[in-house]
Amino acid sequence: MLTPLMLLEFCIGYCPDPQPVPFNYTRMETFVPETTFPSEVSVRIRLSDTVPWEPWSDRRLVHFGFPRAYGLSCEDPFFPVPNQIITGIQIKTLHHISTAFPALSDVSNSFYGLEEGGFLFVKLNDFIWNRANFRARFLHHEFQSRPFSEFRLYLRERVENTTAQFVVQVALSDGSSHIDTTRAITIKPN
Repeated sequence: MLTPLMLLEFCIGYCPDPQPVPFNYTRMETFVPETTFPSEVSVRIRLSDTVPWEPWSDRRLVHFGFPRAYGLSCEDPFFPVPNQIITGIQIKTLHHISTAFPALSDVSNSFYGLEEGGFLFVKLNDFIWNRANFRARFLHHEFQSRPFSEFRLYLRERVENTTAQFVVQVALSDGSSHIDTTRAITIKPN
């Protein structure tokens, strides 16, 4: 009985232990809706690495010429781990939002994040403090994967202008920061 089991493992492979894939945040993109209502403005932020990761080139996956079966029967054995952590997020408005926030105002404290699990909106500083909100994943494209973290922030202020646009700066633990300007959002009256 032992010999058939060993032969079976030799032929189909086994589930490897999960392996961390360290990466750096080297790129930031912001996404906003083209149009939205005055009290439904949100910004989606994606931090990613610009270097693609190619899992099939990892020699630990070679098994005497037989492909591993973990792709069909095991969970993904690799998980991305960012080398830096997010230490701060600053958001400035390029257009007048309300009487309290004219153009070029810092509106960071008016943004909230949705906690991991999706039930509780928290202030931006509390959102940043909870590392679970920045779960890293792989973005798969053709035969490459890029590690990234993505999250969405929601503006609690009602926008009085017909256009909204923001400059977003994310500070990282290694002292670096990334900055991006969102495209303009058309605000629909409701």
